[in-house]
Amino acid sequence: MRPIPGGHRFVAKSPEGSRQGDTACVRNGSGTVITVCFVAIGPEAVGEAGGVEDVALRQVKNRAATWVAWSMLAVFAAGLAFTAILAVLNGSVAGDRVIVLYLPAFTAFMVVGALVVARRPANAIGWLFSAIALLAIGGSLAGEYSQYAYVTRPGGLPFGIVAVWYVAWAAFPIFGLTFTFTLLLFPTGRLLSARWKRFAWLAGIEITATSVLAALQPTLPLEYEGGTIPNPIGISGLPEPEQGAVGAVLTSLLFIAALAGCASLVLRFRRAQGRSANS
Repeated sequence: MRPIPGGHRFVAKSPEGSRQGDTACVRNGSGTVITVCFVAIGPEAVGEAGGVEDVALRQVKNRAATWVAWSMLAVFAAGLAFTAILAVLNGSVAGDRVIVLYLPAFTAFMVVGALVVARRPANAIGWLFSAIALLAIGGSLAGEYSQYAYVTRPGGLPFGIVAVWYVAWAAFPIFGLTFTFTLLLFPTGRLLSARWKRFAWLAGIEITATSVLAALQPTLPLEYEGGTIPNPIGISGLPEPEQGAVGAVLTSLLFIAALAGCASLVLRFRRAQGRSANS
């Protein structure tokens, strides 16, 4: 078989039973047998021709993405199991709206994210959904862990302060990513156009600033006791991310980015409707 340089596209009939991403050997017009990877499947499937090395590299990347996707799902499942165990020990399952609503919602995020990463690793939505879900299950686990370490059985678990510290800032990237980047990038994983980068920057600045400010507060709140404990890495005099002038500015940035995300979704929907009507 004589390979040719990659990057060439052509139209060819895909073998019966083929799926997107499959490879096959196809004879071109000059009689040369080339290796192709189908990027669309149908009666006349668009194929992407390349050398054997190109196709092998693509397959390795796809396998790696699949492994990462299922590994993230396994980590999430383990975190969910430990959270459930601690919630039972803490007696916080009954009547806890976080357990009833929050965890199932982010479980759906994790499942969808893992599936997209495994099938379409180039789509940022899969990675974004997975990151949000992992941050969320980490927050839930840290919350139950800190309650057990400080309330249910004081001193019963080590590193309770690490769990309290994580809970103090994790909510900001979780909800910031959910209500800004998810809206801006859904469903293609790309911004609608280059002009929308300014809103992505606003969202990134807001999420980073609120997370850092919350993580470096001089004291950390104990949710279940209503008190606080000193933050070992806290900075005295640092403004709080949700109060004062700094809080007002950051909240405004989040609102603007979220509103832009909603507008982006509406525009995508209208353009899709227009294309459907034209076809």
